[in-house]
Amino acid sequence: MAVNPSWDPLRSPYAPFLDTNYAASPSERLGLQAFLSEPEQELSHLDSEISRTEAFLDELRAQRDQLPAETLAEIFVHCLPTDRYPWRTLKEAPLLLTMVCREWRDIAIKIPSLWNSFHIHIVSQPTLKCWEKGIAGWIARSGVLPLYVSLCIKKIRPILMTEASILQTLMKFSSRFREAVFDLDALFFNMLDRHFPLTFPTLQSLSISVPNSNSRDTLTAIPLVGPPYLELPMLQRLSMNGFTRQTHTRSSREWANITELVLESTRPFTGLPLDQILGILSQTTKLRTCRISISDSAQQFTPVNLPSLHSLWIRFDNTDQPWNAEISFRIIKDSFDSLNCPSLKVLSVTWRKTSLTLDMVDYYLAFTHLLCSIHTLRLEFPMTPEALIKCLELAQNLSVLEITDCVHLIRPSALPGKNHYYYQVQDSLLRKLTNTSTSAHPSPVLCPHLETLRFVIHQSYEAPDMSKLNGVSTLALLEFMESRSISNNQIRRLKVCDVILPPDAQPIDVGLLERLRKLQDGMRVRVLYSELEGMYYLPDVLDTDSPLLSLDFFPPLHHYILNNYTLTNIEAYLDNIECSR
Repeated sequence: MAVNPSWDPLRSPYAPFLDTNYAASPSERLGLQAFLSEPEQELSHLDSEISRTEAFLDELRAQRDQLPAETLAEIFVHCLPTDRYPWRTLKEAPLLLTMVCREWRDIAIKIPSLWNSFHIHIVSQPTLKCWEKGIAGWIARSGVLPLYVSLCIKKIRPILMTEASILQTLMKFSSRFREAVFDLDALFFNMLDRHFPLTFPTLQSLSISVPNSNSRDTLTAIPLVGPPYLELPMLQRLSMNGFTRQTHTRSSREWANITELVLESTRPFTGLPLDQILGILSQTTKLRTCRISISDSAQQFTPVNLPSLHSLWIRFDNTDQPWNAEISFRIIKDSFDSLNCPSLKVLSVTWRKTSLTLDMVDYYLAFTHLLCSIHTLRLEFPMTPEALIKCLELAQNLSVLEITDCVHLIRPSALPGKNHYYYQVQDSLLRKLTNTSTSAHPSPVLCPHLETLRFVIHQSYEAPDMSKLNGVSTLALLEFMESRSISNNQIRRLKVCDVILPPDAQPIDVGLLERLRKLQDGMRVRVLYSELEGMYYLPDVLDTDSPLLSLDFFPPLHHYILNNYTLTNIEAYLDNIECSR
């Protein structure tokens, strides 16, 4: 309710007499009573509203107190975070629920499903001591339910962990582990191995991450999946991030039940060789999702048949001889020739190489045979604009297309010469994607089933004259979106368009912006103009139902032209973003 300005003492006609000994005359007292009559009525009305609200709250409290414990228990479980394991903090469930009242505490402690998942984050001696005291009690409240555990140890002296009992306590319950996530500094892996049991009999999901290290030798002794003796009979999902190429696999490991596999490095030259990758994949006949980093080819290889593989993310690390075109092409070609994926629907190909020689421009031909049946394509791969169009001509079933682009450089040969700078995504591509069925001269449309388009274009090279580069203009983008905003028998309607362009592509014509805004009624649109220096990457949002592109992956954006998304995880950026609606 708005405050009546007449209640402001400084704006009252009697303000000069406040804090004085002035005695009002009888007529002035009558005027004062008349002046206060309306505020007194409003005050009385507010008092009655407060009483009514308090009575309503009392009724709600009474109903809450009458809720059966089973109903409260169900509500409590829905208070747990859904995107991560619960933390040990009084600011959120489950510990927060134990602080409201004695009744809630008694109920919460007796709900095993509130306590069978947790994230242990140890970054200092106080947090270590805190978890040492509380871990056994937390797990005891989970009863006999399967455990979902996340352990993160960073920036703490190894001697403290050697003397600590938390790993020993945690592994006492290893027979109940269903999912386990280990995010550790390299120095702690040997320590973790010493506490591993002989088996994790019910473990279905295992994720191991190693942060970047300045030394290659730090990780050479870390096996790919725990110590050699470890048995993982029920494992279905395995994720290894941050290993080095020297990392060895366990030959005795049974891979037959694996359906999701991630083998990714975090530094150049550290992906696994192709022959080692193929040796693992040859045993994963049930594999449906796969992410791999490849650094070297194989002298000889036997093709691997993956009949159930649905999604493939493949990234090529820099080779030991990055300017040797023959070696680079052999790695890329051998990798795709060695995989038979008849059920493949999602393909992501990444090779973060922006400087090419003329003999590298046809490397994309290595994976074109996979494009006919896929519905989702993500490319961060150097190719010419003409090659990109040829790829999309083969991928006519695409519904989701994501491209990360930058200023590419083609050198005429390994010898010095005149360099050619270009953008991969240009207006020519958008014109090919534009629906011209209503024009006087219609032409075939690329990707008629396209429903989601995302691309990021940034500068990795400073060309001698950036103004002469042919990139994406707002007009071509607008005409494409307008033409795909409606559907017909042959062409589907575009539902999502998420585009980040360099600042020099920003339109000056206000009319173009108004036309863009009109598209928001039937399309989820985001058009941003920002300086993205270096290599910034799209997150892997390769399903139309997945979370939207998050600004977590980018620095604060200063030109926020259009956005009707419900964005996630960007609260920290909002104060730095200029919005124009």
